[in-house]
Amino acid sequence: MSRAPKLATKLIRARDARDALAIGHDTFWRVWHAVFTDPRPLADRRPGVERKVFEDELAVAVEKGATAVLNYRRLVGRA
Repeated sequence: MSRAPKLATKLIRARDARDALAIGHDTFWRVWHAVFTDPRPLADRRPGVERKVFEDELAVAVEKGATAVLNYRRLVGRA
């Protein structure tokens, strides 16, 4: 039996994620930035380098909240 291929998910800007969650910049960084997988290389995780969010994780966050995103990350292997 062959395994289903992993589908690529789209990366969206943190600004668009904040809009979807109806939160501001400070709330994103204080509460949500650790919830989402950070796809940037370690060298780029510094101020001034744009942060992006996986679209599938954002959909889970909007629908079910932060705890559900952490569980989803474990399920898809991003934890």
